[in-house]
Amino acid sequence: MNSNNLTLKYFFAILLISFSTVQIFGASSSASANDCGTIAISNDDSSITVSGLSAPIVEVNIFDLDYNTTFYCLGTCNATEVVSGLTASTYTLKIKYFDDDYNLICRVDDIITLSGGPCADADMDGICAEDDCDDNDANFPMTAGTPCDDFNSNTINDQIQQDGCTCLGMPLPCTIDNDGDGVCGFEDCDDNNPQFPMAVGTPCDDGDTTTENDEIQSDGCDCAGTPITTAADCDNILVSNDDSSITVSGLSAPIVEVNIFDLDYNTTFYCLGTCNATEVVSGLTASTYTLKRMWHLSMFRCWNIRNTRASQFRTFVHFHV
Repeated sequence: MNSNNLTLKYFFAILLISFSTVQIFGASSSASANDCGTIAISNDDSSITVSGLSAPIVEVNIFDLDYNTTFYCLGTCNATEVVSGLTASTYTLKIKYFDDDYNLICRVDDIITLSGGPCADADMDGICAEDDCDDNDANFPMTAGTPCDDFNSNTINDQIQQDGCTCLGMPLPCTIDNDGDGVCGFEDCDDNNPQFPMAVGTPCDDGDTTTENDEIQSDGCDCAGTPITTAADCDNILVSNDDSSITVSGLSAPIVEVNIFDLDYNTTFYCLGTCNATEVVSGLTASTYTLKRMWHLSMFRCWNIRNTRASQFRTFVHFHV
């Protein structure tokens, strides 16, 4: 073996071990324009600049922590590449030099951490959106204590609060209390009756016989109850017919389903959730029909089967959950 060749091989072995981020492949130990040693890498808060790129073929690849490509060029890279608009994160930079036959000459691997670029500022007031109580109005935030108008006629001395946006005033002095209950007239829902305002939830009577569990509402005066619901009963359903029609009445439930079909089980009439209290299906020909009614309720189930014959008419009634 030639001693010069042996020396050269050991030289490259030492070179590759000594520089973990720069690898050079080739037979020349002297720096040249095609040597990765001429590459300069710099960055600011939101950009990465790679300069000194000079080789027959250059590849530059920048990707983020999730290995999503942020920038890439191969064979079209400029001598200086500036990748801007980057967010605060850690990026991996890989640079490769190839000769005209795509033989690898050298490569550079680098990790760069950026602190992030300028913050979002929609109203351009110089305050980042995350610190601006109203990033769509350059007048905000204001200094706490700045006079303002909270549009409440029952307050005075309105001022901007500590958040720089909220405007609040002090309640007006209590000068009117007609019923002497200690509640100012402008805050009393009924200033002529000392029994009001009452505590929310106080039992009362709203005068409506169709409601129950009547209670005082949030204003301290209004009384309202919940509608009384009558349990649906299959016995309330009435089915009748003549020679060419079927009438179903007494339908009352949160959800009613009515289905009429002929001997071949073809649907003649159907409704679900939109059924009227009385449904009249007319224009029927002489035949046997099956009528199914299903009332959907919670925690209740029943069904009833009735047989009514007129021109071979058969009725099935189902009331179930």
